[in-house]
Amino acid sequence: MFSELFVVNVCVQTCIVCFDGFLTSFQANFNDKYDEYRKKWGGGIMGSKSQAKTKAKERLIAKEAAQRLN
Repeated sequence: MFSELFVVNVCVQTCIVCFDGFLTSFQANFNDKYDEYRKKWGGGIMGSKSQAKTKAKERLIAKEAAQRLN
């Protein structure tokens, strides 16, 4: 009985140590680096379709501004 209790207690203690190691590793790699990943996401680069739409809107706005001045 005592030996079984001792083995379970030792096993639980080693599992807690391993779990603490995993916990600190996960926090360092995911939770603490959230802002770093968030700042890099996207990059402000538009695709070719979005660039074409934006350029067309800018041309239309410039054309309307030129008509107002004339």
